[in-house]
Amino acid sequence: MQLSDPDIKRLQKRAADDGLEFPHTATKLKLPGNKAVAAMLDIRMLFSCLVDADFLDTEAHFKGDTPDSKYRPVGPRLDAKLALDRLNAYVNTLHASTSAQIDVTNARENLWDAAGSAGQSSNGLFTLTAPTGSGKTLA
Repeated sequence: MQLSDPDIKRLQKRAADDGLEFPHTATKLKLPGNKAVAAMLDIRMLFSCLVDADFLDTEAHFKGDTPDSKYRPVGPRLDAKLALDRLNAYVNTLHASTSAQIDVTNARENLWDAAGSAGQSSNGLFTLTAPTGSGKTLA
């Protein structure tokens, strides 16, 4: 896989000329020369963009040829603290009302705790590989 232009400055200028803005990040993430990891992340990001674009385009198409057949409006700005508080409350409700076997419940709680601990560490990339039903989506 190769970019259409290997010069990042030219790519950024072309995007700006098309009216596209890239979000600014607080810090730059440096991958220590691991091209396989960089390629994996590029492919995952590209696939995610394609899936999202297809979903939104399909949604707009099925609204028909009406004034409503536009893409959905921009969502509200993220309030990360409120979102995390709501997620924690929801997970606590799930843990309190689960009918899963104790081994499954313990595995889910361990995964939740491990993901939370990883999120508290310094910037980095993390993968989460766990079986279906173990709580990856919420973790």
